[in-house]
Amino acid sequence: MMFLWKSCIWLIAILTITGCEDSVDIETIRKCHIIAHRGGTANYPENSLAAIEHAISIGADVVEFDVRLSKDSTIVVCHDDDIVRITNGNGQIKELTLDAISSYNLIYDGQVTDQHIPTLEDVLSLVNKRAWLYIEIKEASIPLERRLMHLLSRYNYLDNVSIISFDYQSLKRLSEYNQDVDLRYLFYNTADSVILESSEFSHISGFILDHYCMNKEVVDKIKHIHKSIDVYVLNDIKDMPAEYYDWIDGIISDDPQYWINYKCN
Repeated sequence: MMFLWKSCIWLIAILTITGCEDSVDIETIRKCHIIAHRGGTANYPENSLAAIEHAISIGADVVEFDVRLSKDSTIVVCHDDDIVRITNGNGQIKELTLDAISSYNLIYDGQVTDQHIPTLEDVLSLVNKRAWLYIEIKEASIPLERRLMHLLSRYNYLDNVSIISFDYQSLKRLSEYNQDVDLRYLFYNTADSVILESSEFSHISGFILDHYCMNKEVVDKIKHIHKSIDVYVLNDIKDMPAEYYDWIDGIISDDPQYWINYKCN
């Protein structure tokens, strides 16, 4: 009897999981852009050239990565404000020169790799318009913003990029530098007062929401002003209610291959 009871529990669990997955209309996923978070971290060090190249090779629609300004005013691709977690070195990005940053190796799964923290120019040269880019400004400043716009113009990339940030004022300044550049506002707090000021969003093409923040009220406000919605960081189809997939335009994931498999099947 105990065996039968345990078997029933396992069967219910399996059916619940399968039911959750099956209730998502796969066509809603197929219409979504698949965005490789930090270049895609499932197989390579985050924000590395290897991760970015892999994301492109598997067919990710968009490659997302983070930028910061080094001590010698070089834009480098790094999420954290220091290099302790991601490399075999230490120090704050803003207090290190590019030579110092480049002397350390990126770490993946506890192992030192042959990858280094790339510069924005390294990434632009590597990608060469083979994918759309989401460039997240991690620590906003006028020098970084001006340098970013200069490099995007120099590499003729202004028509193949979205600049994203949690810093609304940074996005506003960027729109003043160039009215045509695509800008997207990141947020994780549904009580954020900025989202209530719909008249302020003429320069922003979309919003990027933490999938835990998704709710009908917020979505309706965004859709009312005709802006797109991407969600982050979504690594499993069961991590978000099925009906939410009807609301979104893009999925930001550490494992873009997972979602590409859904789109291709």
